[in-house]
Amino acid sequence: MTVRTVRKAAQNSVVGALALILCAGAALPAFAQTPPSVAENFAPAAFGDAVVTKHKGTFGGQKIDYTATAAPYIVKDKSGSDALSVVTFSYEAKSKTANRPVMFIFNGGPISPSVYLHMGAFAPKRVHMPDDLSADPSTFKLVDNPNAPLEVADLVFIDPAGTGYSRPLPGTDLKDWFSVEADGEQFAQVITQWVKSRGREASPVYIFGESYGTMRAPQIAKKLAEDETPLTLGGVVLFGQAANIVDYVQRPTNIISYVVSLPTLAATAWYHKAVDTRGLSLEAFVAEARSFADTEYLAALYRGGDLPDAERDAVAKKLEGFTGVPAKTFADARLRISKEAYRRLLFKDKGLIIGMADTRYTGPLDKGDPSSVAPNAMINGFVPYARDFLNIKTEVKYLTNSPVTGGLDGWDWGYGKGPFSDWPYFSMLTDVLKTQPKMKIMVGVGWYDTQTTVGGSEYLLKQAGWPKANTRLTYYEGGHMNYSNSKALEKLGVDIRAFLKEGQ
Repeated sequence: MTVRTVRKAAQNSVVGALALILCAGAALPAFAQTPPSVAENFAPAAFGDAVVTKHKGTFGGQKIDYTATAAPYIVKDKSGSDALSVVTFSYEAKSKTANRPVMFIFNGGPISPSVYLHMGAFAPKRVHMPDDLSADPSTFKLVDNPNAPLEVADLVFIDPAGTGYSRPLPGTDLKDWFSVEADGEQFAQVITQWVKSRGREASPVYIFGESYGTMRAPQIAKKLAEDETPLTLGGVVLFGQAANIVDYVQRPTNIISYVVSLPTLAATAWYHKAVDTRGLSLEAFVAEARSFADTEYLAALYRGGDLPDAERDAVAKKLEGFTGVPAKTFADARLRISKEAYRRLLFKDKGLIIGMADTRYTGPLDKGDPSSVAPNAMINGFVPYARDFLNIKTEVKYLTNSPVTGGLDGWDWGYGKGPFSDWPYFSMLTDVLKTQPKMKIMVGVGWYDTQTTVGGSEYLLKQAGWPKANTRLTYYEGGHMNYSNSKALEKLGVDIRAFLKEGQ
């Protein structure tokens, strides 16, 4: 790869990060699926009446009787007219506790269904993926999921209109809802209806968003907190967070982005044994990379063209030791190699590319993202699950592709569109904390995720200004959808239970 190519990859990574970071259920262009037509995605369709089934299961070591409900909720537009039919999937344990927590869960996009968190992490059954990353996806099976925290909270999965079974109603242009503001309003209305229809106003509400969902979650929390009758927010989970993406997206002159990306590159090199790890654990090796990034690397990037060649070469040599990319390549690129360029550079001599969503995966350099196996498996597992376990017999097709077309231009990101605009999504949670000071914030990140990185999440917590007592950062052995790894899912189950109990 030439220096010019490395620099081009760095420039392109701005668009790439914004378009694909939001994947956890976005259009996912690398997936082997046929995109639905615009007419199919936008056409109104009726899900029908609620479908209710009763089940038993063991969660967190406790035997639980619970009810599963798939039901539509009507969202109104600004004029008060019925606009959207949004279908949710609820799992409610048999409990007489009036203040039992309820967690509302959604993926990213914009916009996508919740099928990934549903089938991969928190439903009573999930798609099991073997530890062998080369395993045949056709062998993946639905298994019981004791990691679902049903013994401590009820769980509600939300699919925004235009995805899943959710649809716009006649007379509604779905594109009117393609904005941060309108999207948050859609979810806030559904959550409020769900809570009030069940008389659960005393229950603390938890919001779990993944990927673009971590931009959506602060918007929802702010709307719920500012409502005439505000709900009590127990906590917000930002999983694979992009709330501060403007800070860590890799423009060539955004030196912070290269600093906060180095831990992910180091973790990847450690995993693939592409460097001399000196017998260090993953955490210890990344800690050394982080320390170097925060000090010597940051200072070198800041000096830019004023940095003497000898010092530049010394820094490049250390970068080689953490990433496996030759020092000369770093030096020629002015010490700036983007995550996208790194994916192609690490095993270039072998003709391989590493995964974008999960760098543990490798595949042919001329193919798509090799880490698309996990989300595809979750999609494929949903249809038999919905039919056989939830007893859903509707003729409405479950849509998994985002109806948002046109890339970044197909969505109104808010906060202005000029060259000096800011995207301070996380600051909305700062506002919420002023009125709900007991609300907790959990940030979860996978070591091998190039889209929403370890360093980006650490940087968020350093800069957001949230009280440390209200926040926690959790790391997982995997990529963007790290719960596809059984070990990571077990840890997530432990962490989310502790988080839910902490707020009670």
